[in-house]
Amino acid sequence: MTEYPHHGIVEPVADCLPGPFAAWDALAVHLPALNKSGLLAAAVDGLPVLSARGKGKAAGLLLSPPEARRSYVILSFAATAFLNAKLVDWSIFRDPAADETGKAAARRWLKSLPADQPGRKHVDVQQEEVGPCPLLGLIDKPQARRVKEGATVLPLQLSLPYAQVCAALGIRPCITPTAADVWNFGCGNWLSAMTFLLPGAHRGAAKRAVASFTGSLTELGFHGAPHLMHRAAEGVFPAALSLAAALGTADPASRPPAATVAAAVFFLQSLRELFKEFVAIFKAVLPSIDPRVFYDGYRPLFTGSHPQTEAVLFEGVGWVSCKGPSAGQNVLFVVVDVLLGFQHTPDVREFQEEILEYVPEAHRALYHEVKRRLDGTDLARFVESSGDEQLKVAYDQTVRAVRHWRRFHMAVAVRYLPLATTGTGSTTFRDLLNNAAQAPTTASKL
Repeated sequence: MTEYPHHGIVEPVADCLPGPFAAWDALAVHLPALNKSGLLAAAVDGLPVLSARGKGKAAGLLLSPPEARRSYVILSFAATAFLNAKLVDWSIFRDPAADETGKAAARRWLKSLPADQPGRKHVDVQQEEVGPCPLLGLIDKPQARRVKEGATVLPLQLSLPYAQVCAALGIRPCITPTAADVWNFGCGNWLSAMTFLLPGAHRGAAKRAVASFTGSLTELGFHGAPHLMHRAAEGVFPAALSLAAALGTADPASRPPAATVAAAVFFLQSLRELFKEFVAIFKAVLPSIDPRVFYDGYRPLFTGSHPQTEAVLFEGVGWVSCKGPSAGQNVLFVVVDVLLGFQHTPDVREFQEEILEYVPEAHRALYHEVKRRLDGTDLARFVESSGDEQLKVAYDQTVRAVRHWRRFHMAVAVRYLPLATTGTGSTTFRDLLNNAAQAPTTASKL
């Protein structure tokens, strides 16, 4: 049975990678400078082709779970930058003093790379070298693995270990909020004090992030806000599992146990305060995110599969087609909706079902475990059958808080995507956010 995180989804992330995998750490350190100087392709070409899986008696992933998470973050950033760099006007992120220092350090690192690396030499990778993960569909027909003229190709230096790490984590091989938001700030506790909001402090904060495309304050704020939200929400998941079990075993025809009612009231009140905190976090972080820098400079990185093609060829592995990251691609809000009993429109339901393909296997397992324990019921039904006035008030207040958060979020999205009909993950965000915000209205009429 798949284990799921009992205490939130901000699982431990390693501070560094072992042995030869330290080359990926170096790539992450220099990634902003490599992007701005146009040297990323040369850096990737100079990397060794590292397999993250052993063979024979050492078969299996050669990285611990925290190291695998760190690797996933770094390889996600590197692969996304490699594939979408030409879509970005890097001059928007100019920081003269830091750029010169960063570029000089990046050039020194490039010179230190061995000159006899295999580069882009094609190698066919057998499925057992990647690892089983039916969700990904990474291995295509053998004849489709060869590099085709004009295809968008992710080189073997990135494609092989990226596919291996993603297979081990049970997640699609593309950048997601799990990489950019949840696990990217797993080193230290700098975000708890929001130090990146202080003038110039983002340069130090960027070094504490696992990876960054630009090292800019806009980027750190954009990903820092949802990370803070997930940190704040860590207590939701163990409470949700416990409450779901109690609701699933309650007899709707009988008076509910006082302990279950009390637990439900406490959970709802805590959830209400959490969504108020989400609004406060956004309001605190928003001044650090420049709308023009975000829209004109940063947003193009998140187009998903290369816009000129339907899929990217992971060299030696297979064809991959993924959406770009959307902040909604996490189980937190899906779990909350299932517990509260929200009845969403078909487009929102479809989006939430798709979300489960873009989160790690352990996070999917948590969502399915909550549903299993609920056994077809939810808080809306429990409140209605309980006849408890305090419970009804707590439920209604929580629904109002969730609705307020979603409307606030929509206003923020419209501000930062003023000319766009789709969000960073190619979602039709206006309709989705509006429909999601309306869902609580139905549930609150109990």
